[in-house]
Amino acid sequence: MTSRSIPERGAVLHLGAAVALLCPACSPRQPSDEVNIADAAQTARESIGNYRGEKLGDRAGPAHPTANRPAPAPSPTPPASTPAATASAGAAEAEEPDAQAAAEVARTYHRLIGQRRYDEAWSLWDREGAASGLSTDAFAASFAKYRKYEAEVGAPGRIDAGAGQRYVTVPVSVKGTLRDGDIVTLSGSMILHRAGPIDGATARQRSWRLYESTLKPRSPAPSAANPNTAP
Repeated sequence: MTSRSIPERGAVLHLGAAVALLCPACSPRQPSDEVNIADAAQTARESIGNYRGEKLGDRAGPAHPTANRPAPAPSPTPPASTPAATASAGAAEAEEPDAQAAAEVARTYHRLIGQRRYDEAWSLWDREGAASGLSTDAFAASFAKYRKYEAEVGAPGRIDAGAGQRYVTVPVSVKGTLRDGDIVTLSGSMILHRAGPIDGATARQRSWRLYESTLKPRSPAPSAANPNTAP
């Protein structure tokens, strides 16, 4: 048996080493030893990305706590006054005539008497004229004696309210000339009444009407001829 040369021995050794290295690859592996190259690459990329993100975050500083909060919802706009609401408020005010309206009724009453329109003046009394205490004929007769009749109505007082009713007092002074030429002066006040905005009240009941009169003859002023005349 001839001996091999040294180079040939070296080649055999290299071949054996190669076979030894290839044998593990050729041997079957258990399922748990398998490695998915694609998954491993994806995991590596994610790790690198997370690392870079952490570094950038460290340099940029912490995010503002409200950075990711949703924008607040807009505040609701209060509804504007509607024409219907304005009209309703105006109607409520119209139901409450002021004290000047009462004074105007008193002026109208005395003006009608001066014009001898007695029936119209009588109708301005409360309770359909009954508050005057006279019938229409008796009322007309009580003023028919005047040839001239004038009245001056002053500023009304405050309105007194209670139990759904309204009352106001106005000062009045009257100067009349009788048919025989005598001068008559009266002074006092008149109280006017109306219902408030209560259920069932009619338009007439909610308007000012004469309720009471305290007009009385006024004594003449003292004269130089008779200084003892009481005022």
